[in-house]
Amino acid sequence: MNSQETGTRGGHRPFGLRGWQFLVNHDRAYLAQAAERSIQEAPGFEVTHLEFPNMAMQLPYAYTDSPVPPCANWVLCGQTFRDFPRLARHHDLHSRGAVSTPEDRSRNLAYMKDLFGKVKASGLGVMAWHHVRRDLPDELAQEYPESATGDPGFLQDWEEATLTEFFEVAPEVDMLVVTSLTETPGVLENARPDSPGGSAGRRVRSHGAGLPQGGQDFDHSRLGSRGSESVAGIHFQGGDG
Repeated sequence: MNSQETGTRGGHRPFGLRGWQFLVNHDRAYLAQAAERSIQEAPGFEVTHLEFPNMAMQLPYAYTDSPVPPCANWVLCGQTFRDFPRLARHHDLHSRGAVSTPEDRSRNLAYMKDLFGKVKASGLGVMAWHHVRRDLPDELAQEYPESATGDPGFLQDWEEATLTEFFEVAPEVDMLVVTSLTETPGVLENARPDSPGGSAGRRVRSHGAGLPQGGQDFDHSRLGSRGSESVAGIHFQGGDG
């Protein structure tokens, strides 16, 4: 389809939001180059938003058996965990043998803000993906055992606190697509009852039971005035994403 084919019909735009999604499994430099090219070409196709799954934060671990370092996603890479002081005191974070240092997370945050900042500066909107309960550090369960038992009160507090801080750290993000815990290396293995991490799948299902169904808005009434404005763009995606 060329730019002429995406034109208006009868004087009306077919959609108020038109986006391009990046499914890049090569490297971060390639994603940045693809985004820059898309910024240049977007006006010709009436594209309004660029959509970014979490792949860039997980390369080169995607589609391998290698463990993904904790906090390797858009939402968690810039977290101070200010509302969870026992977790915040840990400098290095671990997950299934992988390690994330403060320097690692700082580089991830800088990459995210540079990438999203260029998109925003061009006048396009930014959509980012967040997979609930994915890429969490082992230290979370160690310091807050209720996080590993599916306690709905703690899980709601966790999501609200981390999402509030995320939108403060990354105001470049206009919309956040929230979906299930999928596509991380080892997730399917962890979901097996006989695997060492077999409780992971049960925790996800327990948490998912308390989440809105696909297409419904996130209840952000407890986030306060700043958070309420920021999280108004959250959308829960049904099924895998």
